Amino acid sequence: MNDNPVRREDVIYRQLNEAEAILYDLETGCLHVLNSTAMLIWEACDGAHTIEDMVTVIKEQYARTDSRGVAKDVRATLDTFAAQGLLQQSEHSIAAGEPLPTSKGAR
Repeated sequence: MNDNPVRREDVIYRQLNEAEAILYDLETGCLHVLNSTAMLIWEACDGAHTIEDMVTVIKEQYARTDSRGVAKDVRATLDTFAAQGLLQQSEHSIAAGEPLPTSKGAR
């Protein structure tokens, strides 16, 4: 996964209240409901914020001190976004389940 995730521009984001938002994927017609933590992560998927930046924001917002646990949660959320096709693919990222690229002629 790219260290600076970028959300797809054609996914519609609407915050419903302080604790909930929805994403509507125009390409697939799927609707996704986000909790407040996933909302913060989605908003930070602008290409300017690193995964570490996201961890810091979550730790500050929820007064958590366990960096390892927060990092695991952030990565799990980003993996879900990627698996649902909600993030842009970069040439350096591999989506979950895709085989690693190989050189021609490699055995």
